[in-house]
Amino acid sequence: MRLAGDAGEIAQDEQALRDAATFLTDMIIPALANDLLLAPDTLDSSSLLNAFHQLGVNMRYLGKLISLLPLKSRVSALCVREVVARGAKHVLNRVRHHSSIA
Repeated sequence: MRLAGDAGEIAQDEQALRDAATFLTDMIIPALANDLLLAPDTLDSSSLLNAFHQLGVNMRYLGKLISLLPLKSRVSALCVREVVARGAKHVLNRVRHHSSIA
């Protein structure tokens, strides 16, 4: 992929992306972790997804969130289940796709 613009514009854009990523990982995701720990016991997979999306955070950051949570918390367990379910879905979709081709 090739970026458009002169070297100065590209450098500014790259720095803006680094700043946004740092803000996300250093501010937004830790705040999300704290909010989820204070959430009611009825927190489920759908609520977790909504919490991520309300903040504009992609679910790919589940691992980062898990690393910030107490190991034996109910929120951590929910997040780990979500990671396993999403991973299994990708594997099963690949198996299904390859079996339908053969």
